[in-house]
Amino acid sequence: MRLASKFRIPVVTLVDCPNAQASYESEHRGIAHALARNLATMANLPTPIVSVIIGEGGSGGALAFGRCGTTVDARDAIYSVISPEGAAAISTGTLEGQRQFRKS
Repeated sequence: MRLASKFRIPVVTLVDCPNAQASYESEHRGIAHALARNLATMANLPTPIVSVIIGEGGSGGALAFGRCGTTVDARDAIYSVISPEGAAAISTGTLEGQRQFRKS
């Protein structure tokens, strides 16, 4: 992204990430910091940003790459604040509910 800024060329992101992993290991490796840094970098770019949702875009992972001026969705793309599995886990209160949701 910094090269795009330096050479004044647009940034095009292809988004296909169901969600950011909310696990101890991911947090320990700094996923929240990486997503926040990416959002801050994209917010300050002087060049146009186009995000193309090519699959599933949910939660912080998609948000980190979906911060743009223009969003284009593929025909069967999903762009949401939470993945379907995440919603199932919250609504059932268990990971088992998430696993059952995946099977159906």
